[in-house]
Amino acid sequence: MLILMQIDLPPALAAFIHDLVAQGRYADEAEVVRDAIRRMAERDRDPETGLHITALRAELEAAEAGPRSSASVMDIFGRVASSVRAAAK
Repeated sequence: MLILMQIDLPPALAAFIHDLVAQGRYADEAEVVRDAIRRMAERDRDPETGLHITALRAELEAAEAGPRSSASVMDIFGRVASSVRAAAK
């Protein structure tokens, strides 16, 4: 389902979009805008998790607000090192 939207553009942007269509890079102006928005959405996603940056920020805030561990950084490092050594055997 598509939703019709009307947008106002400065003349330079409108000319740029028309040029892309005239060059045959896109079928019409709507395709140019859809591609630009799709690219912006992809750029704002974490490549590893696929989560949108806003979702990642919310996850980080929730983690920071949650309970704190009593383990020191060195304790955690030691546990990770032990796990790596055990996995290498």
